[in-house]
Amino acid sequence: VKPINWAELKPLLGQLLAAVKGEADTVKMTLIGKPGRIIEKEKVVLTSLQSAKSPSLPKGLPRPPSEPTTYLVFIAKKQWSKVKESIANFPEDKLIIEGFPVYDRRIGQNGAMCVYAQNVTTKLIQQAKREANQSQNNEEE
Repeated sequence: VKPINWAELKPLLGQLLAAVKGEADTVKMTLIGKPGRIIEKEKVVLTSLQSAKSPSLPKGLPRPPSEPTTYLVFIAKKQWSKVKESIANFPEDKLIIEGFPVYDRRIGQNGAMCVYAQNVTTKLIQQAKREANQSQNNEEE
């Protein structure tokens, strides 16, 4: 199946933007990766992640743009305190951020994709919790 080309797609997308919009009841984005520079303020921690490669997508979908996408991430200090040591002490660890995505036109020249974190953990913290649960289940048997 050949994907739709952008020349065909662009007018269709224009029609969608001009039409009555559907309503999204829930919007959530998950980012998994290494944070860039980390800025800690009184109640919020700011960082960024960048995605450079697209995953394999179902046949027929158009290709996403090849330019990397930068995500600016806002994390509550309380959530950050739970992952800070793991990220600092284990270079192989990666953040897992679930949050509310918003394209904010106030940032930079063309706007930026922002993610307001609702849940933050790391791969190693998740792994440790799984192992603790498994050993607890084994003890109960």
